[in-house]
Amino acid sequence: MTENFLTNFERKERVAYLVTLASLAMADGEVEEEERKLIETITDQADLDEAGKALVISAVHEPEEV
Repeated sequence: MTENFLTNFERKERVAYLVTLASLAMADGEVEEEERKLIETITDQADLDEAGKALVISAVHEPEEV
């Protein structure tokens, strides 16, 4: 498997990028199951700690709170 390009960045940058991506999933007012799964997969591959993952996943459903 190839290395995820996000792992070349600091944790803070990875979280910021993924929060932005996750917030786009809610742009149409709802999050499809496929969108949620994709964001979870990308987040898992970005080598984040549990706090970083939780922040990204929360942005999927409540982007205005992140």
